[in-house]
Amino acid sequence: MKDDKYTAEKFKPEFEPEELRAAKMAPLVMLPFSDEAHTAVDALLDQTVSFQREQGRRKRGLKAGVALSLKATIAALIGDLLEATLNTESNGYCWRLGDRTKFKVTLATSRHYETLKKEWPLMGLMDVVDGFRGSDDWDGEIYHPNTPNKRWATRLRATSVLLSKLEDFGISPATLSLHFRTEQKKSQPISLRATKARDQTKTKNIQYAKTPLTDALESDVREINEFLSEWEYSFGAPPVLYRLFNNGDTEDYQWDMGGRFYGSDSTYINWKSENRKGIQIGGEATAEIDIKACQLTMLHGLFGVDYDVGVDLYEIDGFDRDEVKRTVHIIVGNGRVSGRRNPVQIKLLEQYPFLNDLEARGLNSLRLQAMDSNIMNQTLLTLKRQHNIPALPIHDCLIVRARDIGTAEEVFSEVFDEHIGVKPTLETELQ
Repeated sequence: MKDDKYTAEKFKPEFEPEELRAAKMAPLVMLPFSDEAHTAVDALLDQTVSFQREQGRRKRGLKAGVALSLKATIAALIGDLLEATLNTESNGYCWRLGDRTKFKVTLATSRHYETLKKEWPLMGLMDVVDGFRGSDDWDGEIYHPNTPNKRWATRLRATSVLLSKLEDFGISPATLSLHFRTEQKKSQPISLRATKARDQTKTKNIQYAKTPLTDALESDVREINEFLSEWEYSFGAPPVLYRLFNNGDTEDYQWDMGGRFYGSDSTYINWKSENRKGIQIGGEATAEIDIKACQLTMLHGLFGVDYDVGVDLYEIDGFDRDEVKRTVHIIVGNGRVSGRRNPVQIKLLEQYPFLNDLEARGLNSLRLQAMDSNIMNQTLLTLKRQHNIPALPIHDCLIVRARDIGTAEEVFSEVFDEHIGVKPTLETELQ
């Protein structure tokens, strides 16, 4: 029976405004990776076309080219919906602008996306909250769905029906990387964000101007991603990494804040350490190489203060190591020593008096991240170019095959010394 209204309006889901705010963009750049994923996408394609026929909105089958582009749109959307399910703050919601020009950098087409946005809620596969206006602080009348001023993009979420159908093929949010991968040609190798105010939880992305420096940054990340794509991983599809820089709206920005490597929400970088234990590269066991007390080690080098390699700088007699580490991170995060003193801070300043000079040198956590991310970038490229060794970054740590530990430690240490002026203390643990 044909629906009287070609709309999902009467199927609007219940939600909390904070969930919609916490949603992340659906980039629509995922491809099916496994046989199960291809089969699932084909099944959803057939189901969608059959539903359109039942509702009288399609009389004939799809031409080959149209079927391929619709399949690509379905696959990209499924990938993003699965990844959004991992975002507990948004309760599974993601968002997507309907602007046709924005689809040029996706694997989807605007026309097919709009079709799925209309059909899938009617099929019970997806919750949709159409573009709407909401106040910034979500006080008072927070949701205004019928106003022409749509400041907030449409929100999307997989329903339990869709998740159950995917489970039938062995696909779940937790196994996303085993079944879908990001198309590298559509990925953005570097990302720039605005300065975050104290009361903000996230900041906006900034469109940066293309310069020789940004070209070089992009080229390095693409080279790393292309090399990583040549290897097999126990967690599924090869990771597609990008570097995230911060405070891009400051005057005369020099790309010297942030810059660490990240991936999608489902990427190994976001896993808890215990969940990374079984990672294999090329079917081989791996090890994680960590720089011990990285921030304090960097500050020793930057201030020209010697230290004994092998000594844990966070170990101070009479004080809990975790509390010492936490206090250092607070001081470095603020870029200065606070006026409020406590026993840990007093002892730290006695042992490391250069902490008093952070503000004068313009040093803070984001500037140190820019340095350690440049170290990581050069380390990854050196391991690739000179040794054909794949390495997975986790901020200031490396995951390499167990057979490559010696070479990786040597390269990591030499690059760190080249940038900072001291050798780091490395701690290696077999996964």
